[in-house]
Amino acid sequence: MGGSDWWQTGPYQEDLAAAFREAQDRELAEDNHGFEGRTIDRLWSDEDWQEFILTGGTATVLDQVTVVDPGHTEHGPFMRPLTPDEIAVWCPDGRPTQAQWVAAWSPSTCRSRSARPATAPCSTATGSPR
Repeated sequence: MGGSDWWQTGPYQEDLAAAFREAQDRELAEDNHGFEGRTIDRLWSDEDWQEFILTGGTATVLDQVTVVDPGHTEHGPFMRPLTPDEIAVWCPDGRPTQAQWVAAWSPSTCRSRSARPATAPCSTATGSPR
């Protein structure tokens, strides 16, 4: 994301949008970053929050506004799931383990184009779970 490396993982949940919102709610309860008493929806409608996120952010799931479809191509503060084809490049069975995810996101893998497939998570996802 932007100029900093970060990622989050969490328990599997089939409903990705629900898991995303739950992760945001947990994160916001831990640290509201000076935006006391606001829901994530209220925060994302606040121009001060948007400026805060787009000029540095929290390095957490709070930095994304919503989950978009895997085929979404517009850049923005979105969490975009990888497509099955993108996952298959580094996880042939299509069901990555936590270890495979961590290996695909390792700083050495993400910083070296020659050391990873072009569709490793660090090059295609605009966010990941914690």
